[in-house]
Amino acid sequence: KYVDITEEKLEAIFGEGSIVGFAYPHGQLNKAVKQYLIDAGYLYARKTGSIKATTGFDMPADRFAWTYNADASCLLAVMKQYDEKADDGKLKFFSFGVHSVDYKNCWDDLQEFADTYGNRPEDFWYASNRDIFEYEDAVKALIITEESITNPSDITVYITVNNVKVKLPAGATLGLSDIEAEAPKTEIDFENSTPENLHSSLTANLVSDVAKE
Repeated sequence: KYVDITEEKLEAIFGEGSIVGFAYPHGQLNKAVKQYLIDAGYLYARKTGSIKATTGFDMPADRFAWTYNADASCLLAVMKQYDEKADDGKLKFFSFGVHSVDYKNCWDDLQEFADTYGNRPEDFWYASNRDIFEYEDAVKALIITEESITNPSDITVYITVNNVKVKLPAGATLGLSDIEAEAPKTEIDFENSTPENLHSSLTANLVSDVAKE
């Protein structure tokens, strides 16, 4: 009931179809509410607290039971882990909780984070939760054959093929022979590959401040 009521009120402000995420009241996961959100077509739902990057900045395994990588208690420590994380070609996810009152006694930490990662669009993608999860869906939807890679989604994706970084627009197909001349051909195990572990890698790191719920 309250999920529907709040969605209706928020869509009256932000527009129909704009509400795709949910934050559990007081951050406490409720299994019945979780299933209701899934059935209702929500994209994600989040808890509260911090996992302190124990997942290695992997994308959330459960979109309806995830939480921040960091909060006010560990922001700089987790930032250091993120800086030192090697780029393995997989999608990475850095989300931190921001409530101004939480940073009342450590505002300098938030300022240092902003100075480190702010105003660097060539290095980082500043994205909402919705942006990130929809991008992940687009990557997973790539159609990969021995001859080509097709992007059937309406989102442009950025991939690395045969050591070449490629921008693959929405609806486009890339013939692998088209880029063979640009880099030495590498052996690709198509049978055991997925868009996540071989052919698809974000060329920009992900940073989300969960500003859009």
